[in-house]
Amino acid sequence: MLTVASWNMHKGQASWQHLSSLVIKHGVSVALVQEAGPPGLLPDGWQANPRAGERARWRIAVPRYRIDDRDGSRKETNRWWASAVVSTAGRPVTPREPVELHQVADGGLACSHPGQFAVSDVALAGGGRLIVVSLYGIWDLVAGTGHKYVEASLHRAISDLSVVFQEAEADLILVAGDFNLYTYPIGDALADRSLTVWSRLAAYGLEICGPFRPDGEPRLARCPCPDNACRHVNTYLNGSNPKNRPYQLDYFLATPSLRKRLRGCWADPDPGWMAHSDHRAIFATFDL
Repeated sequence: MLTVASWNMHKGQASWQHLSSLVIKHGVSVALVQEAGPPGLLPDGWQANPRAGERARWRIAVPRYRIDDRDGSRKETNRWWASAVVSTAGRPVTPREPVELHQVADGGLACSHPGQFAVSDVALAGGGRLIVVSLYGIWDLVAGTGHKYVEASLHRAISDLSVVFQEAEADLILVAGDFNLYTYPIGDALADRSLTVWSRLAAYGLEICGPFRPDGEPRLARCPCPDNACRHVNTYLNGSNPKNRPYQLDYFLATPSLRKRLRGCWADPDPGWMAHSDHRAIFATFDL
């Protein structure tokens, strides 16, 4: 069995210490993290992609600049956090290093937003490999309005990752992360645009495999989803404030061959999860 975690760490160094406790508690072999700051000294046997000492790669470096609202000046962005793949159990993991889009050779792995995703190959005990992708939905700004949208950066990431999704013998692929998609079938423009991300991933065989509300459990209180059969679980609270409306922004997606091997998928049952991040860690176990 292989247990994978996905967690938006919310940047803080203390989150790495909490990740260690989650790894032990849930038997995690691979952690896919987002909004992760550069780690300090990792526990024995842990490997990180990007490597712990590569500070420049622990950053979403594009867009490189922002416009200061106060004086209109052009300043460097300060997103000193990134997505990463962390191997925690000595399992052989081969990291991939994407190249910025304007520098990549034809057929190579490009990244329009360096730091938005991390990709690694996990060697399986019986032979073969599992390709894992830690993915984060970056918000873009609508100039002059204060509004944000996320689907564009996710579509760019899907375009970058399509070379991975279409590899020969790449039948076991797991994508997980904080998608920042408030995707509920309410018929408005934001939801309709979000749904294009899921449908495009589905075209590569990647569909959501959880976490879902378990059968028999009551519907998520105050979930904005209008569907009576809603199966969302709360993975996000704005400001870690339980008074705010709960949303599900964090998911696992897997190819058909991998979905058949899914043996469990759940969100962190710790009722105090919001003390560590505004996102709740999620877990999936596969028979690999």
